Amino acid sequence: MLHGYGADANDLFPLAESLGPDLLVLSIQAPLTLPFGGFAWYNLTQTQIGFREDPVSRRASETLLAAELRKIIDREGGSLNEVTILGFSQGAAMGYGLVIRQEPAVLGVSISRMIALSGYMPDDLKAAVQQVTKLPRFFIGHGEYDELIPPQATEDAASLLQRVNADVEMHLYPIAHGISDQELSDVKRWLKIHS
Repeated sequence: MLHGYGADANDLFPLAESLGPDLLVLSIQAPLTLPFGGFAWYNLTQTQIGFREDPVSRRASETLLAAELRKIIDREGGSLNEVTILGFSQGAAMGYGLVIRQEPAVLGVSISRMIALSGYMPDDLKAAVQQVTKLPRFFIGHGEYDELIPPQATEDAASLLQRVNADVEMHLYPIAHGISDQELSDVKRWLKIHS
């Protein structure tokens, strides 16, 4: 599990219990410490048209995360061949980076499923995804009233992934920037179908 901006590794753990007892759930903390508390995978800058990501710090975190993922799975005893990435908000953007750049695959980690909740696909990955020959299955969920990341970002990511023949299930929920009970129920069902 990859948390969002300003949170920490404990933020998504309440989801773990409801996802199923047969899963080894690992939550990874982002490397950047924020001045107001919490952590981030990459820096954000406020502009007149909204937040802008720093691609340099995002790429550095993607490379670090790919390397750490292998070490963590080896240490915890999980399967390297059946990894599911669940990312929320900024964590979803990181998940897209892992599966599209395929750095984990180079290290012997096979990501078979990705769950992107209230996130977006960074612009540089939109071009790169067209070069990828093997993508995982995707569950993509987003709040219709998300004030931080517009739902259009999820619709765009799902549409792009479907155009390159990825297996995608996408849902919009009547919530803001968060995870609803219905969304969590849909994720559980999807995991059961694709286990």
